[in-house]
Amino acid sequence: EDINEVILLVPGSCLAESMWTGCRTQHLRKSYEKQGVSLKQLKEYWYNLAPENNLNLLNKKILVCISDTDHVIPTYLGKNLFDSMQAKSLNVKLKENKYLSHYLTVMYFYLSPEEFLIF
Repeated sequence: EDINEVILLVPGSCLAESMWTGCRTQHLRKSYEKQGVSLKQLKEYWYNLAPENNLNLLNKKILVCISDTDHVIPTYLGKNLFDSMQAKSLNVKLKENKYLSHYLTVMYFYLSPEEFLIF
């Protein structure tokens, strides 16, 4: 309750799907597939870990920062999270980076945090 503002950098709505579709975690996906675990099963196992299932952020100012060129956590998963937050009528804004990748978006935040402080 002491937190008033939240900045989510290049997030995904679902941890399981982020891992399953992300370019840096394909070795994990293959390992799960060899064990006979599907994405549907993994979503069920990791349900409580998914950001989309933990949106109890009422009365918080939220900034979701995504990269349109993100392949580590695919862009659509960040947009899904933003849409879920809007559907719950949370105080959320979206900042889209059209040029920098996942890692460079994070680096940009650390080098120029004032660019992200829009509240």
